[in-house]
Amino acid sequence: MGKRLALVTCGFVGIFGLAVMTAEKPSEEYSKAMKDIGAGMQAANKAIQAQDYEAVSKNAATIIDAFPVIEKYWAGKSEDAVKMVRKAAKAASDMRVAAGLNSAEGVAYSAKELGETCAPCHTAHRERLPDGTFEIK
Repeated sequence: MGKRLALVTCGFVGIFGLAVMTAEKPSEEYSKAMKDIGAGMQAANKAIQAQDYEAVSKNAATIIDAFPVIEKYWAGKSEDAVKMVRKAAKAASDMRVAAGLNSAEGVAYSAKELGETCAPCHTAHRERLPDGTFEIK
């Protein structure tokens, strides 16, 4: 009975240790890129409501510029995340094109697609800590 308890305890410790090892703090470069994307999306959404297509285009460019850092981070770690990053980058690019065409529908559609791509990736690949920061799952 003692050996069985010891084995079960070791198993739980091993599994817990593996879970802790897989969670990691994102790099400063990654965090900055994600914050740039978030700020760009907030500013773009305000500009979309104001129909300020020049500002939408500028913010879309900021978002687009941040995605290579995110894709580089996920390369070799999660093909699922890489696919979502590429889809989100395309949506941001489409938003910039639509802004250049002064297309309210195109800008709104692309912004919605971008948001709908980001949310599931965040759900699948990040964990909010009690202090409000995030770790990568």
